[in-house]
Amino acid sequence: MSAWSNEFKSHDAFEAALRRYCHPAAVADLDALPRGGKSWKNFLEAFGMTCRDNLLQFSQRAMVNGEELGGDIDRSCPLVRAMVHMGGRKMETILSASIVEQILMHLRSYGRPIPSKFEMMAEHSARVTTLAQHQNGYQTRTTSNNARKNVGLRRTAAVDWSTLRKVNIRDLKLYDSDDGTYVEGTLLVDPFTPMVGTTTILEDGHGDVVLVACYNFLPDGVWGPDSVPLAAEKGLGNGNTIRIKGAWLKLFRDGSRGIRIDDPNDIFVVSDNEAGGGGGGGRGSTRSERDEDAALSRAKDSGNDFFRKKMYLAAAEAYLAGMRKATMVPILLSNRSQAFASAGKWEDSLADAAASLAMRPGDAKTRARYRRALETSMKEEGYDAGSNSHESLRVVIGKALLSEAIDADATNDAPIPRPNEALRLKEEGNAAFGRKRYAEAIRAYTLALRACGETSRALLGHYSLCCLHYGANLDAVAASAASIRVFEEPKAVCRLARALMILGEPRLCRDVLAEKRAVFEGTIVAGERDELMNDAEFCVGFVGRDVLENISALCGRKLLPRWVGAIEAFDAGPKGRGVRSKMDLTEGSVVLIEPPVALSETDGLEGKRKDVLFSLEKNTYNDPSQAYLRQAIVTRSQREGVLAKVVDHLYDGSNHRPVVSFDHLIPSLTSCPPLLPSHSDYFTEEKVNLTSERIGAIVSVNSHGRGGSKDTVERFTDGNRTSLFPATSMFNHSPKPTCFQCAIGGCTVIFLIGDVKAGDELTLCYHPNEEIVKRHWGF
Repeated sequence: MSAWSNEFKSHDAFEAALRRYCHPAAVADLDALPRGGKSWKNFLEAFGMTCRDNLLQFSQRAMVNGEELGGDIDRSCPLVRAMVHMGGRKMETILSASIVEQILMHLRSYGRPIPSKFEMMAEHSARVTTLAQHQNGYQTRTTSNNARKNVGLRRTAAVDWSTLRKVNIRDLKLYDSDDGTYVEGTLLVDPFTPMVGTTTILEDGHGDVVLVACYNFLPDGVWGPDSVPLAAEKGLGNGNTIRIKGAWLKLFRDGSRGIRIDDPNDIFVVSDNEAGGGGGGGRGSTRSERDEDAALSRAKDSGNDFFRKKMYLAAAEAYLAGMRKATMVPILLSNRSQAFASAGKWEDSLADAAASLAMRPGDAKTRARYRRALETSMKEEGYDAGSNSHESLRVVIGKALLSEAIDADATNDAPIPRPNEALRLKEEGNAAFGRKRYAEAIRAYTLALRACGETSRALLGHYSLCCLHYGANLDAVAASAASIRVFEEPKAVCRLARALMILGEPRLCRDVLAEKRAVFEGTIVAGERDELMNDAEFCVGFVGRDVLENISALCGRKLLPRWVGAIEAFDAGPKGRGVRSKMDLTEGSVVLIEPPVALSETDGLEGKRKDVLFSLEKNTYNDPSQAYLRQAIVTRSQREGVLAKVVDHLYDGSNHRPVVSFDHLIPSLTSCPPLLPSHSDYFTEEKVNLTSERIGAIVSVNSHGRGGSKDTVERFTDGNRTSLFPATSMFNHSPKPTCFQCAIGGCTVIFLIGDVKAGDELTLCYHPNEEIVKRHWGF
């Protein structure tokens, strides 16, 4: 259950309200549970949350319509007594007779039995039609987010479905779950996302049906008709057979019964009706080349639609779903990796294996080739095979990125093959490899990639661009580097160089641009390459130093790298953690340059519904972009292990966190295995305690919300954009700060506004209005 459980000191009031106003089936279900047991408490707490969520929705609607809240209410009403018991005097200022009547009308069908298959499909169709008609305008999202299983968002190991016991829908019990079981069934309708939960209908082998709602499944902002293609690409298409681990049956806010899923890893796609293959852990059958290309093209088109709407996280999800369906291109890259290894070209072998794994992370053979190439490359550079030092990994990554231009060498003077020749060329490569003619094998595999790799290359390239837009720079490096291994293309080189620069590698950025100079000749992106080269040349001069004396030197730069000066985090006692100088520094010295690890833009939602995040405790409305930042981190942290670890280090307003170095807060090129995405598919990350509620608290405390000087510096948010800077959040507030913060080159730059001595604490002014500081941050 959620963190709201501790608000319920007594369940008697809500029990009385449920028995008085709800459907008899709900009362019967409550009576069937052991009184005072966990499921019984879950039931009543969920009912209380539903009542409160309805209160917030109806009160927000009343405020929009100009109606006054509060007034005379019938205090003998069990529902009023229950609500006042939960919310105290603040609840009395909101409740009105009209709002109470609306809630009571809503509760009449609360807990109704699961309808027949025909009735449920008719209800679903009506619900989709109604919600599609009202998707514009503002909607209230409450901080309770209703009742759910108590699950985190990070999983340290894949689900072993063979160890689970199959159960049927009729075996499920309200507000109870057994993680040792799973439900299997076929999806009967197209998935639909009314707000944040993707809904569908599942029918099991006995013909029983149930509503299914999947949360944290799609990026925020993807709803209505826009959500159908992406949800289908991710496995919830009409006709698919899926399994649900530990199915948790609950009552939704509208009173209907259904399964709520908060962890997408609890879903396994047994068969994909549209694509012809399995999902989740693998695919069960081989598609024809034509079917595969069609599936990849659909994913690319879906991603392009989202990208045009500036919905970058949604676009990335579509591109990634398409990449996971590719088979021929990752096989060719893996085979070529082995050929390069046999020829003794270990940097090329490493780059190809990483590119293959970026598309097909679960292939054991390619993983073995990647490990061997990495270890051998380490040894050849004079490092221990298992070294994970920044310098050793950086050298190997640089060699792999700067390895020979295989496309030019291997296919020089060769005509571009047709797509239907890819299989023949792959077989020629295999035959040449069998005869130990490795150069011939490499050439054949490269030509095969030229023949069939265009759509896969586009998916990788577009995915890397999306990653740059929302701050996933490690993933941008991996995807753009993989795209280049399929075919060198100037835009991919620019994206790779840009991501390297942001991650604090201006020298490697410069070297990549110089090595790939020929790719840009006569292209429209040559100017972008020159701008990147100019910024890289400038930043090479200071990135290895501890001191950057003058902030003015950075002004006008379009792109800056991560950089930490002579500062360190320390335990500041009652204030928690703080930042101090490690040496004497003078006014104007820069102490930190930090790119955001996550950011949210709502520009793409113009003309569509925007959500309002309402907090009953603070009685405030937060700007929409902060709500979207929260959900963006929830979505990304399920997959991105590096982001999850960074966010887990941050203070959430109640649980103190230990002091960590800035290297743990600002991702670098070596924060994950070389040339691989930062996803947990590729490495075993530390277990972190992240839930959607905790992420919401972290965003509220640490993100750059509405504010900033509109006249002198680039704003981090104007209500449409909010960013998270973990290292910057370590600086404590002071009305008389030692530092000032501004935005240059896509980063937050912090510099001194006076001289400081070694050991002095460095502070920022969070907001010039101390009342706002006290209300929002509590000091």
